[in-house]
Amino acid sequence: MRALRQAMRPTPTSCSFAILTNQADAGLRLSANYALPFAPKLSIDGSIGNDSAVAANVANTVFVPGQTLYRLCARYQFAIAGKPLTLRFNGANLSSVYRLRPVSSNVYSPTMQRNISIYLTADV
Repeated sequence: MRALRQAMRPTPTSCSFAILTNQADAGLRLSANYALPFAPKLSIDGSIGNDSAVAANVANTVFVPGQTLYRLCARYQFAIAGKPLTLRFNGANLSSVYRLRPVSSNVYSPTMQRNISIYLTADV
């Protein structure tokens, strides 16, 4: 019986935990999407995002300052030969904020400055 109890006794297992770095304490995102009444195939959307300062190392002794990013997009839907197409214009980081983004403890990656792109997509 004693051997059976010994075999059934839980054995200690390994324990792990994570210390989060490069996570903002607080963030705020506001976004809106608006279809223009005078141009029903055209819509615009935008957002404003704000992040607080971010710890850049495990000891939380180095911080990267917070930032506010602005994004604006326009979408136009039309058809060619009966195939629906969407033309999308994206503008990200419109204030052209440049900063270093923590990737892991004491490792940084630069954020892109103003980024503008245009996409044409088709439903097949």
